[in-house]
Amino acid sequence: SYEPIRVAVVGGGIAGLACARTLRDQGCVVTVYDKGRGVGGRLSTRESDAGAFDHGAPAFGVTDERFARFVRSWIEAGVCGVWRPTVGVIEGDSVRTNEDARPLAVGTPGMASVCAHLAADLTVETSTTVSAITRTAETWSLGLEPYKQDAHTESGFDAVVLAGAAAQSARLLTQLD
Repeated sequence: SYEPIRVAVVGGGIAGLACARTLRDQGCVVTVYDKGRGVGGRLSTRESDAGAFDHGAPAFGVTDERFARFVRSWIEAGVCGVWRPTVGVIEGDSVRTNEDARPLAVGTPGMASVCAHLAADLTVETSTTVSAITRTAETWSLGLEPYKQDAHTESGFDAVVLAGAAAQSARLLTQLD
């Protein structure tokens, strides 16, 4: 009988979620772990007394046709829109408008909307820090530290994808033998 490949993805930003979505669409059993309260990573939207704001990337360019297909589907789903910024160019003592500035994509109502859309039917564990990864004879295990819960280990992964910040991924990798 066929046993699906079980994969842990560490990092719930756009890279981790796009990876998780692709793996799941190919039949893998995927669990995403992220230390934040919600998905988004560098595309997070935060709430403040002044209202919501995107504290990472405010928009992104689309130059690759393969990526553009995804962005078009996000626009159709209402989680992304097109922003045509007015870009000023300083030339000596004057400023002119660059009419050729390329349009950018922006999450609606905030950048985290794109990641929430990607994560919609994935298994995602937020507020959970991955403190260690270890390899046994045939599988991987993760040391998990959920916020306000006891630390524990989740085992039996066939693969682990590190899609978080470089410093966090490096810390996990330096623990491996």
